[in-house]
Amino acid sequence: MANSQVIKNYKYASRVLNFYCVVDELRVPIFSPSMYLFHLARAGNAEKTIRGYSFDLAKFFSVLEHTEKVHGIFGKDFRELTDEQMSRYLHGYLKKKLELADSTIERHIASISSFYKYAYKYGLMSTVPHFTYSYGDEETKTSIMQGLTIKLHETYMNESTFKDVVLANLTTKDPFLRERNKLALMLGYHAGFRTEELVFEENLCVKKLRKLLPKEDKRVPRAINLDITGKGGKTRNVQLTVEGTTAIYDFLWGRAKHIKTNLMSTKKGRPLSYESFGTELFRECINTYLEKTTLEEDEVKTWVGRHYHTLRKCFATNAVMFCQKTGLDSRIFVTQWMGHEDPQTTDIYIFYDAVLNKRLNVMKDLNLQETVFAQLYHKKYRKGEK
Repeated sequence: MANSQVIKNYKYASRVLNFYCVVDELRVPIFSPSMYLFHLARAGNAEKTIRGYSFDLAKFFSVLEHTEKVHGIFGKDFRELTDEQMSRYLHGYLKKKLELADSTIERHIASISSFYKYAYKYGLMSTVPHFTYSYGDEETKTSIMQGLTIKLHETYMNESTFKDVVLANLTTKDPFLRERNKLALMLGYHAGFRTEELVFEENLCVKKLRKLLPKEDKRVPRAINLDITGKGGKTRNVQLTVEGTTAIYDFLWGRAKHIKTNLMSTKKGRPLSYESFGTELFRECINTYLEKTTLEEDEVKTWVGRHYHTLRKCFATNAVMFCQKTGLDSRIFVTQWMGHEDPQTTDIYIFYDAVLNKRLNVMKDLNLQETVFAQLYHKKYRKGEK
């Protein structure tokens, strides 16, 4: 039986990593899933995420072990798994035997499909796997593109809602802190920042920003491109919106004019280092909003389920809308601005834009009709085709 095992304080290059691997009954690491989990740790994924993937893959490889013994390989060779066998694992084992909820099965699908992508990309298998990931009594189809099972209204908020709910519920009264915190939230919505990217000093380095945005007597509002260092030390070039650029400029040359290091600093100029700063700031705003507002239970759950990272998803969706208006190729520019390793991830936001703006031709081109997300809106768009 395969199990998940944590590896603590592993020295890799100049870093010390904590990660998980999948081991057999003799506590020997199983090569393919363990290399994949190590890859996630090296790329900077959260330990909690890697831990969840390790448990899912351990369960998967345990079933492979007892499905069919292959000489020299731990159980059934994952490279030879058929679509029918994958569906039997999801439906017969996870859903019927373990009685897991659909949301939990979808998490398993995310773990497994991500592992298979890695296996193909890094030469552990020679062909691209084409699994439909079917499960459920009605053979629910789930695409390899993850995230589409989340309802759109739970993920996306327009700019008016962002201002009226999130920005309007900042709690601090201190002018400097209030403007700094407002900027931190705007960088999620208008530039696609992750919470940890707010405190990477090179991202909001005052010296760099003053070169990009020199002080002007009569400034004309405009957008700028900004290099951002993200997960795994990778750099991406983002086009900030006019609103995001203006917020940086006003703070840079206004209340933060005495700051010498990072715009995300204390009033005395000490750079913030807490990577969950944005996460806790966003949650504080939402809790304040919920305390003073009467909402239906479903709406409360929607807001509770949103996080700082939701702002990044809103930026991606809005960026697709911008590309649609200006004739740019979303798969090139949004993929670059977001730093997506897999261009298919950008298709999620192309689909969101198509739903929001009723771009039926885009919906057809994406061929997402078999995803759970598409099924939720199938009837709505069938009416629009008439």
